[in-house]
Amino acid sequence: MRANSLNLEKLIKLSVFLYILSIYIFTYREGLNLISNALAFLLLVMVLIKIFIGRSKLVFNKFLLYHSVFILICLLSYFYAVNKYMVISDVKTLVLIFSAMVAFANVIEKPEDLEWAIKSFILSGLIS
Repeated sequence: MRANSLNLEKLIKLSVFLYILSIYIFTYREGLNLISNALAFLLLVMVLIKIFIGRSKLVFNKFLLYHSVFILICLLSYFYAVNKYMVISDVKTLVLIFSAMVAFANVIEKPEDLEWAIKSFILSGLIS
């Protein structure tokens, strides 16, 4: 079981790196942001699998709570918005960002993990 969890950890780290790289490369290219969104979804699914397999708790801190309240307020703005389509589009983006934040909050458990994530951002920036 321990070997499986180590393989899952490596897969999660690889997907984090690929997601960060895709943010640099695909975010502002029309149609290609779907790749970045799919990697974010894959990352979230793998983190949830890790939590269920490891029977650990889902990290949901106050920043995630604040972000979810912000999404709710933005969603309520639908009722008085001039462009209702824009509200839905932007709320979808906020939900995607929220899911990535949940994944990162559950991946970064130790200071070494944070250091690795920062190095991933730097390396992805150099690659792009």
